Amino acid sequence: MRALRAAAASFFLFFLVGLVLAWPALRWPMVYDDLHLLRAFTPAEKAAAWRGSWDPDGIEHPGLRPLTLLFNDLRGRLFGEDVAAHRLFLIALFALHAALLVLAASRLGASLPAAVAAGSLMLCSRYSVYHYVWLTDGNHLLQGLLFDAALLAVLAGLGRWSWPWLAASLLAFAAAVLVREDGLALVPVLLLLAGLAADRPRRRWLAAFAAILVPVSAGLFAYRLRVVPEAAPPGADARSFLVAAGRTLNLVGPESFDAASRALSWTWTAAPAVLVALVLLLGRRRPAEVRLPLAFLAAALLACAPALTFRRDDMLFFPVAFAALFYVSALGTLWRGGAVLRGAAAALLASGLAGGAYVSRAFALNFHPDSARAVRWNAQMIY
Repeated sequence: MRALRAAAASFFLFFLVGLVLAWPALRWPMVYDDLHLLRAFTPAEKAAAWRGSWDPDGIEHPGLRPLTLLFNDLRGRLFGEDVAAHRLFLIALFALHAALLVLAASRLGASLPAAVAAGSLMLCSRYSVYHYVWLTDGNHLLQGLLFDAALLAVLAGLGRWSWPWLAASLLAFAAAVLVREDGLALVPVLLLLAGLAADRPRRRWLAAFAAILVPVSAGLFAYRLRVVPEAAPPGADARSFLVAAGRTLNLVGPESFDAASRALSWTWTAAPAVLVALVLLLGRRRPAEVRLPLAFLAAALLACAPALTFRRDDMLFFPVAFAALFYVSALGTLWRGGAVLRGAAAALLASGLAGGAYVSRAFALNFHPDSARAVRWNAQMIY
């Protein structure tokens, strides 16, 4: 109950953070994909999305995403063209996603302050701008909430020896894949994180869960191949994957536009290697403290797998969440390493929060209606 109260309190904190970040863009008009995707769809169009590509206009990349279409239909009916209402709704979803991650991380062994710091770091990341400014990309938040539900349910199932909870996890995960098929990359992530909470007696339950999860995921992939044969097949672009991984671990982004952003970019480019080295060094004395940050780092890298096929920064939604958990859990290890390391940990966290918000404010201008990019995007959509 205490954890639930803390998660509820963190929701309001995250909502305020998201509101501050999104405030300048709150009333900016729709842009690019928003112009044709956020609307009411006919019953025939909604039914067709379950047995073919999700976009009835044939403009977007083909894929099996029926729940994205239903989500867009719901938003279109609820909010119409009221962009402020759309964005407030997305901020609330983002805050809920961050609060559920706090709950999950605390059940995996992270301290509550560390989990809240990770949620804030995720929100302030430059890559999170896509999901509260660009209305179309709100479907990532729906997918995130379903993955959160799958993770919390499998943790509850293992903790309580409960098959109904494990079944609920399977259903939530399948739903996440039906929002966006790149959710299939999260199969090993879900099993990795569940494994952190599985002691020896529960590993058989986890193995049985995996024995169902993997075929269910394969079945969804096979169904997608059958009904959307024009969808992109899995790729093996290692260079694209490495670029995605590098961007994921630089939460403020590699771009720079002034002295402050250059300093932030250089700092966060070096941070992953330095942190891993320090965590491994300190872990020689306290081995238990290495497990959690390295698990979150592995989850962040595994979640970059869709970049093997297609890489875009707005597809770093899950990698950034796990990267934020990696950073904060690693900084917690440094915090316990002495006064000098404590100061360095506090400085890096502060730079990620304040610096990330600063860079995000500038990056959001790409979606301003008068920006060159928005003008070009809208022209492509219209003409």
